[in-house]
Amino acid sequence: MSAVVLREERRSAVVLRDGSNGMVVFGNHGNGLVLLRGSARAAVVVAGFVGPRGGKGDPGDSSTATGRVVVPFAFGDASPAAIFTPAANCTDVLARLVIDTPFDGVGAALKLGTGANAEALIAAAHNDPAQAAGYEAAPDASLAAGQPVLLTITPGAGATRGAGRVIFDAIAN
Repeated sequence: MSAVVLREERRSAVVLRDGSNGMVVFGNHGNGLVLLRGSARAAVVVAGFVGPRGGKGDPGDSSTATGRVVVPFAFGDASPAAIFTPAANCTDVLARLVIDTPFDGVGAALKLGTGANAEALIAAAHNDPAQAAGYEAAPDASLAAGQPVLLTITPGAGATRGAGRVIFDAIAN
């Protein structure tokens, strides 16, 4: 897609050509923003006014809020480690272990779960820490407020390396 900037007195526009004889024109005409799409005889698709920008919101706390949490880990980390503690009841909709650096210890294992069940989200049998890969589960497990999600790392005998990330998505109930 190529872009051409047009300026005429108090008007300006950006024209994007997509190679199929179509074009998209974004322009500021008077007090409104206009989007034109189509051929040289472009029709108005959207016209409206841009409102004032809102204020910046407070930063979130990814360790206690619902949403996506990404937590790195390595073979020497303390285990089990709390990677997420919901502030309110929630449902785990996606749990993913990503092995970036394969573990070289004999008998290495990774488990993702809770204090009541260390394999509630991803069981050790459902991932292979010796392989650089991603392992995903959608358990739809209910988590109570204050109930931490734990990553249990067994680096294996003779381990000298191994690292990855937990990607965890949850929604409030």
